[in-house]
Formats: sequence, structure tokens, C-alpha cells
Amino acid sequence: MPGDREAVRHICNETGHLGDPIDPYFSDREVFADLHSFYYTDVASDSSFVIEDDGEVIGYLLGCLDSVRYRAWVKSDLEARILKRAFARGVFLRPGTAPLVWRFVVDWLREKPHFGDAGDEYPAHLHINLLPRGRKRGLGGLLIKNYFELLRANGLSGVFLETTAENTNAVGFFKSQGFVEDEKSLAPGVRAADGSRLHGLRMIQKLPSTQGV
Repeated sequence: MPGDREAVRHICNETGHLGDPIDPYFSDREVFADLHSFYYTDVASDSSFVIEDDGEVIGYLLGCLDSVRYRAWVKSDLEARILKRAFARGVFLRPGTAPLVWRFVVDWLREKPHFGDAGDEYPAHLHINLLPRGRKRGLGGLLIKNYFELLRANGLSGVFLETTAENTNAVGFFKSQGFVEDEKSLAPGVRAADGSRLHGLRMIQKLPSTQGV
């Protein structure tokens, strides 16, 4: 994974808004990639996978076996890192970044959403993204299959993910992989192209025990 860091960051930005490039909504690719991929590439990369086509990374699954540890790291390290970099790069003032940032702040203060926790039965989580050329080829299912094997080898009982409810292609794919809808809430900051609110959707899946197998 460390050798694939830049490819992962590129895919993160190319798929960051409902599977499409993030640029029309947030133009600072470095800050966006830090927020969504830094932990999985630079801190704990041993539970993530990439998939290649002709030697080029075209997709990834960023996984975490211990979401409690991840949340603690976000509070102790990522928040300060992101704020420092955001100030240095002027994201609170630049036209290509400020609208989303300030919408996020206002939405968060008003609605106080809760993310990143599905309870003790679902300690692991994942993010998965594929470039358009990698979609509808069974590659996403392959990434999840490999990740689930890792989860079962570590004796974990369940896994969750967070997606956008309006991204019906993603929701349909996750359902085909055995995930079920758990909780839906307004997503802070992000908007659809017409300005309407989008909803975050948590999906969960319990894993069968491998004891006695």
C-alpha cells in the first residue's frame, strides 16, 4: 500500500463525489485526499487492498479492523493535521473550497451528526472506490471478498461502511455484497448539483463465525 499511495489519492479525488471527481465541489485535492485516505495509506495500511489493470491501480478498498482506534486517531491527529494544512492552503477563503467548508461547519453545528460508529458488533469498516474503467467487472466484489477473508481470519464479527443514500449504484452494489441499510441522516456540507441536501447512509453486515470450520 505505501507504494500505491499516490494512486490511491488520485482515485480518491476522481471518485469523491457520488463516484465522480470532487473538483467542482472542492478544488483542493491534497486536503481532500488527506481527509479520506491518509490514515489508510500512512498510518495503518495492513488491512487495505488495491486492484490493478495492465499495471495501473484502478481501484482500492481501504479497510480498518478497529474503528475505535481509528476514531481516537482522528481526534488526536487527523483533525489537527487537516486544520493546519487547510489554513496553510487557504481553503477557508478560496472560492473553490470555502463554500463546502463553511456549509459543513454550519450543518455540523446545527445538526451535530454522528459518524464512524456502528457499535461493538461491527468493529471494522471500509471504503471502496473504482475508476470508471474498473466498474461493472466484478472487481469491487473481489476486493470485498479478500477483505472479508481478512476480517474472518481476525475473528471479527461485523463490518460497516458509510455511503451516500442518493448514490443508488453504490447502494445497490453493497446490497449485492450482503450489506443492509442501517441508519440514514443528512450529510453535512455536501450538496447535489441542484443544491439539494444529500444523505449519509450507514450499511452493516454481520460475518459468520469461522469457529469449528
